[in-house]
Amino acid sequence: MKRAFLSISVFMYFSLGLCAQTINIGTATQYTYAIFNMNDPYTRHASIYQSSEIGTTGTISQIGWNIKEIWHDCSGPVKIYLKETSDGAMAMDTWANIKNGATVVYNSTVTFPSSANNEWFTIDLATPFTYSTNNLLVLVESNYGGSGNGYIGGDVDFNATAGMSNKSEFWWGNPIQTTGTLSANRPMFQITFGGSTQVRIIEPPEFSVFPNPATDAVFVANAAGQRYCLLNLLGETLQAGSIENDKFLIRLSFHPGLYFLQVVSPKGEVVTRSITVL
Repeated sequence: MKRAFLSISVFMYFSLGLCAQTINIGTATQYTYAIFNMNDPYTRHASIYQSSEIGTTGTISQIGWNIKEIWHDCSGPVKIYLKETSDGAMAMDTWANIKNGATVVYNSTVTFPSSANNEWFTIDLATPFTYSTNNLLVLVESNYGGSGNGYIGGDVDFNATAGMSNKSEFWWGNPIQTTGTLSANRPMFQITFGGSTQVRIIEPPEFSVFPNPATDAVFVANAAGQRYCLLNLLGETLQAGSIENDKFLIRLSFHPGLYFLQVVSPKGEVVTRSITVL
């Protein structure tokens, strides 16, 4: 006897971890020590990164800067802000005006170890930031206080890209300079998209997954050139990679149960499909 199958759309919501995507921006052709400069009592620093350099959208869970050299151990309270902007360059302005409307994503102590060269220094955001399609303004506020930590020349040098006219600006001193100083040395910057998010599961989605239920493998059709990751019910990533062709095979060597396949487009759009493993 033939069985009739009814295709219906089911909308469900789960809190799952997305496939992490890390983007590095810039090359090490120069350096700057103005970002976390605790030699001075107070330092402010801002840089613009173009949407075309970022190339995707989503929730930013971690950011980082590339260390060239650490001169001395240093530690101090720091605030980090993120802000989307349509501006393509910085203008000489006050810190208050530049940070107006920005979101505080980190407010805690930052500590640099005694030595590190050409390494990424990353910070997990206390408040993940939802980024869409504008340019991204990154603002760092270092508040060592007093007269600073007493060392000369800054504590940490960061790798930067030279020739980036009016893409960075800094303020320092006690009291802080009224108007910032523009710089063409923009720090190398790292953005990681990912973390926990609420995902809509759509059945059937834009692409095809078959057979489903499955035993040892599934095919993904009509999703070539996109990324995927396979998650369990805890949101843990079990498998991840790129979908290489229009009928891509994914092996399933898991215990029977419910799993989730996320497909991420080049624009960062995510579609999640449930898969039953028998």
